[in-house]
Amino acid sequence: MTATRQSNWFSVVQDGFWVVTWLVNLAVTATAATATASTLSNFGAGVAAAGALAVGVVLYVTVPGVLVRLLRLTPAPGDAPVLSREWVRWRLGWMLWAHVYFVILRPVITIKALRTLVFGLFGARVAYSAIIAPNVDLQDVNALLRVGRRAVIGAGSVISCHVSLGPVTVLAPVNIGEEAFVGAHSVLAPGVDIAAGAQLQYGVACSIGVTVGEQARIGLMTTIGAGSTVGARAKIGDRCWIGNGVYIDAGSVVADGTVLANGAIIKA
Repeated sequence: MTATRQSNWFSVVQDGFWVVTWLVNLAVTATAATATASTLSNFGAGVAAAGALAVGVVLYVTVPGVLVRLLRLTPAPGDAPVLSREWVRWRLGWMLWAHVYFVILRPVITIKALRTLVFGLFGARVAYSAIIAPNVDLQDVNALLRVGRRAVIGAGSVISCHVSLGPVTVLAPVNIGEEAFVGAHSVLAPGVDIAAGAQLQYGVACSIGVTVGEQARIGLMTTIGAGSTVGARAKIGDRCWIGNGVYIDAGSVVADGTVLANGAIIKA
């Protein structure tokens, strides 16, 4: 079978999976909501409607997570060629996550009990005390995502545990340590590791495999290239451009507007 025919075949399967799981979700949600409304009807129409709505919302956001568990759609880190078994597992799990996040959960993600339940079903380890703004774009919520206690993720940020590079999708963990701060409209690519207490100001972009050490500070609108390392307690100024594979030693200070070429080494 040619690559084109394989791709077309999977597109049909993918669309069918989307429709079937969505219908299953709606059927379970509607049945439970109707049963709840019937049970609470003696308490008045308002109470019955409120109870049915609450049950419906909770089930709508939990059923896809249960399906992820039952179908074992949790991805493993590594390179996943398009249409490989690992890629299909990730893709179908991502589609179920989209059912939840982009339809209902995104606006109410500040309800920590609901968030913790749903994230746990999908395999993500996100601390209850973490603060995630309502309009954060979480591209992946699965076993590859970890957010530590009292960490903060600002509004409009984008966090992804996958990136497509031609025929291969790279799957890698994203870790945000305890009490780390990710400023609004920041971007974290697969493989990014933000250590405890690190601070990323507004609009910081971290490419694939970036490591930021404990208590480091990255200034606003700074871009850090793939595979770079920022040591503990290092301070990088505003609007800097850090190339790929750069190493910045612990305790180093990089001035505002600095441009560092690929492979540069900065000693404290």
